[in-house]
Amino acid sequence: MSHKIKMLVESVLYTFYYFLVNLFSCKSRKSKSTKVVVSLTTYPKRISTVFLTIESIFNQDVNEDYIVVLYLSKEEFKGTALPSSLIRLQNRGLVIKFVDGNIKSYKKLHYAIIKYLYFGSKIITADDDILYPNSWLRKLLETSNENPGCVCYYRGREIKFNNEGKILTYNSLPLANSKSNRMMTIPTGVSGILYPPYSLHEDVLKKDIFLDLAPNADDLWYKTMSLMKGTECVMVTDKSVHFPPILGTQITSLRSTNLCLSSDVINNDTQLGKLVDFYKINFTNK
Repeated sequence: MSHKIKMLVESVLYTFYYFLVNLFSCKSRKSKSTKVVVSLTTYPKRISTVFLTIESIFNQDVNEDYIVVLYLSKEEFKGTALPSSLIRLQNRGLVIKFVDGNIKSYKKLHYAIIKYLYFGSKIITADDDILYPNSWLRKLLETSNENPGCVCYYRGREIKFNNEGKILTYNSLPLANSKSNRMMTIPTGVSGILYPPYSLHEDVLKKDIFLDLAPNADDLWYKTMSLMKGTECVMVTDKSVHFPPILGTQITSLRSTNLCLSSDVINNDTQLGKLVDFYKINFTNK
């Protein structure tokens, strides 16, 4: 309970702070270097609050240059003017890209892979409803430098099995920690994930496959792609952490859809099962 109260207080304070920063700051995040790219997406219901997340990403204590890219669906924002909060950020260096179609949460990494990852960049994905601490990016990059070629993350699940050798339901999977098997952990995007160049399988951009097998589970798809490539996943901290959310943004959440057990919803368990079957993954070899 004390942790939840702490998160609530931090959320309120950071929201107020970044609201003022957005109104009055002239600090630029413009960079010619694309060696480090922070990528995210959002949708209409969160377009008015995503600036808070982006301000927290602008406010990092890392010395290395980086750019922040926001991918938006033309389909979702057709005829819609962007809020002034995002225009102000754009003037200070935020890159906003409108893309065709709508591949939901996949937008935050799919297009960045095409534009940056194949050209040697490190891509860090962020969620649109989280307030990231100012050490967030630095620690991801430090962990990456210490573990070249590995996917780095703050929060994840560890794949475990029942007595019959079947994968436990997603809700039953324990949170990962620094001692978890690096091949058996599923990084979750909520707290941020770093993908280095050449860390994902060649199928990673095949929309027909991921939209069929895992339309609402980009974390599971990218875990499958790193697993197929033989890439280890390394945790930044000793245990999984969750950063303060933007209050009111999680009422309609893709994550809650993914965890839903309703028979008419393709949930995480169903999607993971499809991925395992399609790629014939044998976890006993991991």
